[in-house]
Amino acid sequence: MLSTKVTSVERITNLNKLSEIADVNVFSASDESLCPKCKWHGYVDYASEMPVIFRKSKININTTLRTIKTGILLRCLDIMGAGGFLLSNYQEDLCKYFKVGRDFDVYENLQDLLEKTQYYLENEDERMKIAINGWKNIQRFFRSDLRMDEIIQYL
Repeated sequence: MLSTKVTSVERITNLNKLSEIADVNVFSASDESLCPKCKWHGYVDYASEMPVIFRKSKININTTLRTIKTGILLRCLDIMGAGGFLLSNYQEDLCKYFKVGRDFDVYENLQDLLEKTQYYLENEDERMKIAINGWKNIQRFFRSDLRMDEIIQYL
């Protein structure tokens, strides 16, 4: 319970600080007063609308719930699978399939998040190249036929 609260505070802090240097769009039914400088769009359908948002967003920020220590978050795969640029906190398992700086990027702390956000907003070609590489690796490692073969072999 405490880690959920800590993550929530971290996410809100990140959004508020990011909104001081860039336009931040939030797609959530959460309380808008938590991040007053952000542009709130409310809830959108994850299956039909979020892939378009992930693809069209310049930067998609992932801040992993503190209780998650292993595994790859579906949201990270969804962002890269939609062709979006992913900037995430470090998750070791993500690096088993994707290379930092080639397929996605990571931030270490709030200052690093702010600096990398500013950098990638100013370097569109590099940001787009990384997003394309992430998408290609999703196609390479996470196609449903490959996953099904793996599940069948496991069983």
